[in-house]
Amino acid sequence: MALLLIHRQEFLHRADRLGCSVLEQVLPRNWLTLDSGRFARLRRYLRQLFATVEADPTLQQVAGFEELLSNDLIPLVLEALIHGGHARDGLPRAPSRIGLVKAAQRWMEAHPRQPIHLEALCREVHTSRRSLIQGFREHLGMGPMTYLRLHRLHGIRQELLRADPSQTKIRAFAAEWGFLNPGHFSRQ
Repeated sequence: MALLLIHRQEFLHRADRLGCSVLEQVLPRNWLTLDSGRFARLRRYLRQLFATVEADPTLQQVAGFEELLSNDLIPLVLEALIHGGHARDGLPRAPSRIGLVKAAQRWMEAHPRQPIHLEALCREVHTSRRSLIQGFREHLGMGPMTYLRLHRLHGIRQELLRADPSQTKIRAFAAEWGFLNPGHFSRQ
């Protein structure tokens, strides 16, 4: 048994960022009983967290620990609420992972040169890191950031094929597409 206390406004803000804005309308005021078989991932995460903190209690004082914890924990709690609680009937069905992958691909195509990291991409498609990573691995055999890198490398290649060789600087194309380190770009 675990008791998890999260400030309501912070929880609802995070839920809204992950695409679960209707939670406020369907959740009871103070507590919700979940079917224990529906939140095994949350239970595993909490067990690992407790074991880690028990082994090294000083981790709690590391800068950024609380934010890292909430970034991992709140999406798992939301997933348990959406898929396993009594509120399930009032919530929209969670999108399939192929839908998440397609939404991320559409965003990448619409913003080919915009700098992005995984957390921001997850916010753009309203999902958790885990769901997005698993979706890309299930459907494309690679993670989302690997796909993004390949997409951008392909964009650079297309521009190089259309460019005038006497006027073209590869480094400039690479920088425009987010590859600021020439050594890193050449390895890719």
